[in-house]
Amino acid sequence: FVFVGYGIISEKYDDLSNLNLEGKVAIVLPGEPARNGKSLITVDGNYSDWTSNRTKKIDALKAKKPQAIIILSEQVNRMSQNGTN
Repeated sequence: FVFVGYGIISEKYDDLSNLNLEGKVAIVLPGEPARNGKSLITVDGNYSDWTSNRTKKIDALKAKKPQAIIILSEQVNRMSQNGTN
């Protein structure tokens, strides 16, 4: 298993360039890095397509040839608060 952070490759933020994922299981966070509700990737602070387009993130990861990709869920806290196991 390899934790790959947000699994993003961009000019301002890069999780993947130095990683060898071939044949490994990639574990990735959903969304993108933000501070005070503003994206650290975009110039204007709005969330980028790395957040809105999951396919972009999956395609970037697939290019590194992992055996599998696991995207963690942001819903875990909400599920536990609602009593769902």
